[in-house]
Amino acid sequence: MDVRVQFGVRLRSLRKGKGWTIVEMAEILGLERSYLNEIELGRRNPCLITLKTIADGFKISISKLCSRI
Repeated sequence: MDVRVQFGVRLRSLRKGKGWTIVEMAEILGLERSYLNEIELGRRNPCLITLKTIADGFKISISKLCSRI
């Protein structure tokens, strides 16, 4: 499985674990809903700054964010 797809699955799992919709996640992270949707679908490759933003929003490290990929 492509690493982008694996990361998308991981992100979706974390989001659902918080009980957030993709719209809520976008608002919390300050990122576009469509961009996050593309990441979850494995169509976008997030940069390091985006990974940090996502990790901070979930209150975890980038390492933890990328675990299980």
